[in-house]
Amino acid sequence: MLHPWDRVDTMCNLSPWALLPLFSSGFTAAGFWLVCYLRPPGLSFPPFLADAAMFAPSSCIFSAVMNVSAFLLFAVVFLRYCQLKYRADVHCLNMSGVVVFSFSFLGMLITGNIPFAVDEILPNNGSYMTFFAGLLYCWMQTIMTLKVNLKKEGKMVGLLRVLLSTAITVCLTFYIYLMFHYSYEYDYLTPRFQWAVIMLYLVFFSTFAIEFRHYRFSIECTENSGDLLTKEEFIATVSEKVPLQDH
Repeated sequence: MLHPWDRVDTMCNLSPWALLPLFSSGFTAAGFWLVCYLRPPGLSFPPFLADAAMFAPSSCIFSAVMNVSAFLLFAVVFLRYCQLKYRADVHCLNMSGVVVFSFSFLGMLITGNIPFAVDEILPNNGSYMTFFAGLLYCWMQTIMTLKVNLKKEGKMVGLLRVLLSTAITVCLTFYIYLMFHYSYEYDYLTPRFQWAVIMLYLVFFSTFAIEFRHYRFSIECTENSGDLLTKEEFIATVSEKVPLQDH
């Protein structure tokens, strides 16, 4: 059993990178809530994001939130790739995950930067790209979590991600079905499923904090000075420039 001071020391040693997934998800959720709050008059609650972001100032806020969120979430995805980069058993799946999320990243940029008031088709296609590529990425990460079992926490975290990925799949299926089989009777359910998918995605990404708390990431910068010297050449060069002093 840990002494209280040991618990404090353990908490202080947690990697600050664990805050990035939490901040990314929290920022995105807060931004979407603000867009919803500033929705045009007459829209029910909760509205479709496309309807809420149709006119200013909601459209401007929506665009900014989508751009920043896309960058933050891609940063989380890249760090996750670096975390599993040298795991041979999931190397191909790890690389494929970055490629798959790149489509989701592109979909977020399309949705956020092409106003719905100008063209509804392209932003809607961008949102579908975001949802489906994001869903595939979630399942890929779930499989890798169970296979790698980082810090012996893989089964617990993997089970959580299985539940989240399953919930996303179910909500997205109902959302797409209601979108393409429009029924006035169930019209109020469609935006609710959309919001459920978005919030579940953000919760899924926030779970990366569990594994990031054990790791520290750094960026190494070295100067390229031309031809590399061998160890013997480097010692000889230093000896010529710094003469030995007798003590």
